[in-house]
Amino acid sequence: MTGRRSTWWKWFALGAALVIVALAWVTSAVLDLERSEWAARADARRQEVLRLALWRMDSWLAPRLARESARPYFEYLSYFPQERAYTRMLTPIEEGAILTPSPLLTFREPFIPLHFQIDESGRLSSPQVPTSNHRDLAESTVLSAATIVGCNMVLERVEALIDVEAIRAQVARAEQRLAMTPLPLPPQQQVRRQQEMSGDYQKAQTAWTMIEQTKRMARNAEQLDAPQQQMLIPDESGQQVDFPAQGADIAAIRPDAVQVGPFVPLWVLGGGEQAELVYLRQIRIGKSHRLQGFLVDWSRLRETLIEEVSDLMPGADLVPRLDEAEGNGSAASINLATVPACVRGLPPLIASIRGMTPTRLALLIVWGVVVVALGAGGMMLHASLLYGRRRSDFASAVTHELRTPLTTFRLYSEMLADDMIPEPARRREYLETLRTESSRLARLVENVLAYARLEEGRQHTAPRRVAVRDLIDDVRPALERQAADHGMFLRIDNPLDSGECVCVDRDSVGRILTNLVDNACKYAGAAADRSIDLGLSRVGGHVRVAVRDHGPGVAPDAARTLFAPFRRGRSASREAASGVGLGLALCRALARDMGGDLRLAALPPGQSGACFIFELPVDARGCDRA
Repeated sequence: MTGRRSTWWKWFALGAALVIVALAWVTSAVLDLERSEWAARADARRQEVLRLALWRMDSWLAPRLARESARPYFEYLSYFPQERAYTRMLTPIEEGAILTPSPLLTFREPFIPLHFQIDESGRLSSPQVPTSNHRDLAESTVLSAATIVGCNMVLERVEALIDVEAIRAQVARAEQRLAMTPLPLPPQQQVRRQQEMSGDYQKAQTAWTMIEQTKRMARNAEQLDAPQQQMLIPDESGQQVDFPAQGADIAAIRPDAVQVGPFVPLWVLGGGEQAELVYLRQIRIGKSHRLQGFLVDWSRLRETLIEEVSDLMPGADLVPRLDEAEGNGSAASINLATVPACVRGLPPLIASIRGMTPTRLALLIVWGVVVVALGAGGMMLHASLLYGRRRSDFASAVTHELRTPLTTFRLYSEMLADDMIPEPARRREYLETLRTESSRLARLVENVLAYARLEEGRQHTAPRRVAVRDLIDDVRPALERQAADHGMFLRIDNPLDSGECVCVDRDSVGRILTNLVDNACKYAGAAADRSIDLGLSRVGGHVRVAVRDHGPGVAPDAARTLFAPFRRGRSASREAASGVGLGLALCRALARDMGGDLRLAALPPGQSGACFIFELPVDARGCDRA
């Protein structure tokens, strides 16, 4: 039977291990998916912040670049002639007689220190640095000499910085790349969640629109004012370039006579110094072509752009994108559209999961259910095996206990029936033995039936209020006779007065005390002190009945299962300790059924024997005398 129970537990452990391993694998997979989802969400949030930051910076710079792209090419001269002019009397003024100062002559922008152009011969000039008579006129009207000197110093720095041939090749390549670059998608086709993030969505939309318009304007020179673009413009020396004649029919001029290229940003390195940012475009008028553009104060522009996104990306930085290929690939998502720079110091990707998420809560519930189910299964298996073991123990104990009286009954009854015992004294001895065995058999059957009724809740008791003294007097004769039959004597100490009452079932109390005295007779029969002490006392709201013998006592390992059914204690005289092991289990069940309890008490060191404490609740309402 032990091997079979071990096999069942091994199968159960194997099944539980498989369930736990499978659930652990599922849990790991689900948590990995959750972490991936959280990482994707965190990356999406970071991309949204980055997109919005790029939109803010581009939206700030785009209108300024659009203004420069829409600027007519002749404004890069300090003074340019008016095509037509009239007096107040509407008298025509001779063509070229009136010069208009360029808006760039007095233009001041914090991050654009200088506008300049490069002619076919490679000479640099600036509308902010007029020469000859134009300088005298400027100093006498709109500019101070110190301002012109300062602009001239910047122009000399640009002239030393720029390699004309190399810069023209770079502009040509940049125009080719720009022509092949698709226009950016409008913001309404971007992620709709940008509308929920910030009120800067409309600002970003405007920025992208401006960028698109700027590139379209730069690609299509026909958007400029054709009559203005094709005026007869002298250069700084006063000589005319190959432009249409002043009186020419504007409608007859071909649309491609003036071609204005787009502004392209370039980083210029000179002599190992810090890179300078310039925006340049090509101007083609007939057979003549030149470069026009402006220098950018990168440090100021960088500080301004970073300030625009300081609330979204604290600690961010802009780094020049010196390599043309750096704008391609995975890094393109952090490049600005209006300036060749990339964003560094991106917000960290925070994907850690804190707290109890719905997924973790669901997994916790599943684990709880599985653990409870495995625990319930283990308890059911234990109960089933325990029930089987109890049934086996019961069958074994009852069979063993029934075999002796039945054998005695059969042998003695046959001998008496066959008149094999002629002596009257021996016949009476045999008859007394049969009576004793029948009583023993009756007690065995009654104990089994009583325990079965208690287990099923079918025990019918008739509790009555009775005085403790009367209750003890009723059971005293039977207990003394029982002790005397085993060669022992019973001492009863009852200091309680007649007013102490309990509400109990008399038969149940008698059965409990009878079983306790019977156990004392069985297991302490070989002791030197053959007395059994039964003492009563009042402790709190209970009457305590202590039954003690002076035998070998109960071993500590046996005390743990002493009140389990079909378990028998150890005795020095195993032959005398008959029974099926139901006595103490039945007594405890009967005591608790009446509201009391039965337990094994610990004796002081140096004292031998076993002491059982039987407690009953006191009933202070009075006693029924019976």
